[in-house]
Amino acid sequence: MPLTRAQKNEIIEEYVALLQQSQALILADYRGLTVKELQQLRRQVREAGGQARVVKNTLFRIALERSNLPVPTDLLVGPVLVGFAVEDIPPLAKAFVDFAKEAGKFKIKGGLLEGREITPEDVDAIAKLPPLEVIRAQLVATIEAPMSQLVSVISAPMREIAAVLQARSEQSEAA
Repeated sequence: MPLTRAQKNEIIEEYVALLQQSQALILADYRGLTVKELQQLRRQVREAGGQARVVKNTLFRIALERSNLPVPTDLLVGPVLVGFAVEDIPPLAKAFVDFAKEAGKFKIKGGLLEGREITPEDVDAIAKLPPLEVIRAQLVATIEAPMSQLVSVISAPMREIAAVLQARSEQSEAA
């Protein structure tokens, strides 16, 4: 039974809302996957802080246009599953890449990141990035290290004087 215009508009609005929440999109061909495999992928994507949807290409194209995003017409061919990175991008990319390795039939086509198209190789590179918390910790350590060294250099003469005084005090007590 074909969709009514109201149903189509509702689907388009759902896509637009997801696009507005997303930091990136990953598109894949899911042809040949079983329902159980699709459910497993959706679970992995949810755990990664994203959402996975099988989209209707024409309606998704309209939603991309309404969201002022580029329309990757070469990627919107055949059955398309879209991963929406609602939270962090690398965990979603990792979920897609890992699933593609497990299920040989699942093929990553590419995606959109910051308003530009990305290739499957870009998705693979993003999947190898560390999580945001790790990057923040590395940044804090990078900023903190020079300050720590400066404090150590500044306090070294005081420690040396204190050590000399302590040694002198111990010498006096021994005598």
